[in-house]
Parts: sequence; structure tokens; C-alpha cells
Amino acid sequence: MLAVDAGNSKTDVAVVAADGTVLGAARGGGFQPPAVGVDAAVGALAATAAEALDAAAAAR
Repeated sequence: MLAVDAGNSKTDVAVVAADGTVLGAARGGGFQPPAVGVDAAVGALAATAAEALDAAAAAR
């Protein structure tokens, strides 16, 4: 599962196993589509999600 907490000041993304174990996590900048545009905000969120997925893969 991918858990996302996208706020104005920071975005936290975690890859979580079915048993609740955090397999990987990453922190990015704030999610602010009105300030930077939807494409840029979603791009930054996608980059943070990719970091979390990479961290989960590296932990295996």
C-alpha cells in the first residue's frame, strides 16, 4: 500500500505491507497546486512516491 500525507509544508509517502510494516518512506516538499500548478505539484508528488518505492526495494 502507498500511504500519502500531502500537506502545504511537506509531503510524506510510505510504502506499507499488509501487516502494517513500513517498507520504505520518503519526504518531499509541500503539495501546493494553486501556487505551482497541478502538473508541477503532481510531478513532485510522483517523485517523492518513487523515492519511497526505491527505498522499499532497497530494503529487501
